[in-house]
Amino acid sequence: MTFDEVNVLGNLLNTTFGRYSTTSSPTESVTGSLSGDMLIMKYVTIMTLYDRQEHRHLINNQCEIAKKTLLAKIGEVEKALNRQWGTEYKFKEIECTHMVDPASFRANGLPSETIFRMTMYCDIK
Repeated sequence: MTFDEVNVLGNLLNTTFGRYSTTSSPTESVTGSLSGDMLIMKYVTIMTLYDRQEHRHLINNQCEIAKKTLLAKIGEVEKALNRQWGTEYKFKEIECTHMVDPASFRANGLPSETIFRMTMYCDIK
């Protein structure tokens, strides 16, 4: 990517994501950043876990939602960048990880409010 293309991509990430992304849902955020020739997208939300039997199902469901959200945002940025420059850049997912951090606990030691994070690393081609 050229210096000017990197600047445009940085501007797209700054105006499309970050604090702006929390206006529709105060408990959900999507942010994007660049690291060399890699796009790093992060999804964060707050979830409520009720009991151990339902944990895995709820976390798997949130993984699907997060991945769809990140892929949609990546598609928007890719389309805007290519429209701006008349290029055909593609953002290819190379790794996607998630983790769940307890934020509060109930009396019996089970987490209730948790922070779900997903990070997606994409190669820019």
